[in-house]
Amino acid sequence: GAGGVRLAAYGGMWGVAAWAPVGDRLAYGVAQEPGRSQQSRYDLWIMSLADRQARKLLPQPGWTGLLPQRVAWSPKGDQLVVVYLGDLYLVGLDGATSRPLTDDGRSSSPQWR
Repeated sequence: GAGGVRLAAYGGMWGVAAWAPVGDRLAYGVAQEPGRSQQSRYDLWIMSLADRQARKLLPQPGWTGLLPQRVAWSPKGDQLVVVYLGDLYLVGLDGATSRPLTDDGRSSSPQWR
């Protein structure tokens, strides 16, 4: 359309938004240091477009922030794969349920097929 709507603030230069497969949710990074977003680590946020409510999904307690990345949505849009410290993690939309998929520290650029 011709109009625009701001969905999020402080995304940072590497916020890399990713739409869920059905288009009802948006995952995006928010710089932990907005004034230094080029060097900052990021929090992963998720927004429901139905009500425009956003919430922080990651990092979990005890984790450092994430490096900038494009996350991979599951085909149903109920899970994400993210890279944390070089490993792939499967993350539920509650943010509390996550499990590592790799443990070699050499993973990047996840894609769900």
